[in-house]
Amino acid sequence: MSATVGVRTGRPPAAERPAGYTRERLLESATTVFATRGFESASLETIADGAGVTSATVYRHFRNKSDLLIAVVERAIEAVPISHRVTRRSGALSRADFADVVAAYVDPQLTTLRKLCVELHAVAGRHPDAASVWLHFNRRATRALVRQLDAAAAAGAIPPDLDTKSAANLLLVIIMGLCHLDTFDPDLVGSRRWTGYLKHTVEAVLSQPAAPARRRSSRPRGQPVSV
Repeated sequence: MSATVGVRTGRPPAAERPAGYTRERLLESATTVFATRGFESASLETIADGAGVTSATVYRHFRNKSDLLIAVVERAIEAVPISHRVTRRSGALSRADFADVVAAYVDPQLTTLRKLCVELHAVAGRHPDAASVWLHFNRRATRALVRQLDAAAAAGAIPPDLDTKSAANLLLVIIMGLCHLDTFDPDLVGSRRWTGYLKHTVEAVLSQPAAPARRRSSRPRGQPVSV
């Protein structure tokens, strides 16, 4: 006589769940809800239902809805294959590596990430708590990018006198702009010609030495120039 083995479906029992299981479920649910409904229309109850938990559980992992949105965006960025490869790479990055990171945001498969970034940008303009978290996120991203650019400059991969802080800010501004492609010009998403032009432009930016400081005129302010 053979015994019938039951097949379990759904979530594993609490004792068998790996560390971070619930948080990951919440992030997966929030990604879908934020991308489809937007921040304003998304509710923590809907996100909790999608993760199979209660609303109270959400607050055990995230301070508020803005904090959850930031975590969703960070998770989505870390999931980008090129970003994953670059952050775990040993040694200095080349100009082409930085160009690949920026151009990755044109990939048709990153539609959800672009939507999330646009949503976060809009939310930051309306909610002070989101603005504070978004500013912290941007500063952290800028510092990380500056460190990578400094390492590349030290290795001779880019000009040693490149203004790495300004370059990092410019690259992040470009990335933020690319996140609007789906509404600005959908034809550019996935365009090989556009992607190639974008990479060429980023490499050109990182090939330029620091601009010389402007000489300050010794002429007293307000004194007319004689001709």
